Amino acid sequence: MIDMEIVANHNTSIEKGKALFHITWLTALYLIFLALNTYVFKLNFVLIGVVQEIITIPLILTQFVICGWALYRLIKSGFNSRTYLLWTFVISLLNSAAVVGSFVWS
Repeated sequence: MIDMEIVANHNTSIEKGKALFHITWLTALYLIFLALNTYVFKLNFVLIGVVQEIITIPLILTQFVICGWALYRLIKSGFNSRTYLLWTFVISLLNSAAVVGSFVWS
């Protein structure tokens, strides 16, 4: 017989990984638009500047936290490549490297 508690916990774990994955790519998308605005578009509207000032630092810190959390969960799950955690870790690692690189080579 199938233990419904195990099935419920597995589905909850997938949903948590899926939500974290969506947060990660949305954060990556924001950072890409931030870089495009800085180097290409150069929009100087006050509202855009306010939103950038309020959101940028928390999202940068969030990337490092997500990267560590995804690595922890990935190790805990035995490096299962069929989960959202692997892609969450890869995207957040690339974002973190891009953020650190932007400070070093700016």
